[in-house]
Amino acid sequence: MIPIITALSHSKIIVSGATGFIGRHCLKPLLNAGFEVHALTRTLPTHDSKRQLLQHPALFWHAIDLQNHAKVQDLVHSISAQLLMDLAWDTTPATYLHDFNNLNWIQSSLNLTKCFIASGGQRVLGCGTCAEYDWSAGYLTEYNTPYKSGTLYSASKIALRQLTSQICKDAKTSFIWVRPFFVHGPHEHGSRFVPQLINSAIQNQSLQMPPQAHRVRDYLPIQEAANAIVASLLSQQQGDFNIASGQAIMLSDLAKTIALEVGNALGQEIEVKGVAQSSINTVDDFVVGNTYRLNTLVGWQPSCNVASGLKATVQWWLEQSRQPS
Repeated sequence: MIPIITALSHSKIIVSGATGFIGRHCLKPLLNAGFEVHALTRTLPTHDSKRQLLQHPALFWHAIDLQNHAKVQDLVHSISAQLLMDLAWDTTPATYLHDFNNLNWIQSSLNLTKCFIASGGQRVLGCGTCAEYDWSAGYLTEYNTPYKSGTLYSASKIALRQLTSQICKDAKTSFIWVRPFFVHGPHEHGSRFVPQLINSAIQNQSLQMPPQAHRVRDYLPIQEAANAIVASLLSQQQGDFNIASGQAIMLSDLAKTIALEVGNALGQEIEVKGVAQSSINTVDDFVVGNTYRLNTLVGWQPSCNVASGLKATVQWWLEQSRQPS
């Protein structure tokens, strides 16, 4: 039987991808929970104020290339942590879906997990994606909705989940796999859907309804998603968990909400141009996460609604637009 960890607070935890979109937002809730956090990142920026590293007495930064397996082994052994939150991956928007580098990230993640277990680690949290699922199901449920690898990225995540699960099972190590759905918030890549809409509204004082606006998605603010991931870790549950709101929103409504929030912040009306299609036409037009396991087993619920979550994201991008270039 895989042992249950009885004391998580004051434990050491390794967080890979700690300056990534998800990882950076997990650090504060981990610190607030009493962890000694060892944050891994490829480089440690020192002069770029936009990427100023979080400072805390219980937070230790480590610059390391995770694809240098020998150095990873030495570092993980020296830390001797009880928990691992493996969030590192290359998700550069223009390339990541079909990039062969996904295969390298499988190897890096497996090596990190093996080194962690060899050093006495007790619990592994791996991070997948809702893209692992067959989206034709619409309402996506752990252990019910089948997998479908439409890209090298999703295929790599499916493979990593299966391999890591088996490694942990054989080593009698606690394992949890989280699947974030659609997220937005500070530090998201500017070419992604929500930042594009917000910045278009800020710069043009108008917003063009996107062609995919008829689609229905499940969105969470990034800090809410990070809080749900940390709550999943603290719950000591095992297995797969959707990190989602469980609420459907049509992208046209999301765009209108953004226009309203930008307009309120600027003190003017933001015109929304164009109209969305009125019907769902393709198998991936409706993608929403079943959050029963997250809500009941973990006991986590979002603390904000769509409008209030988007308001905070809009405010952050407004602040960025006012920064000197």
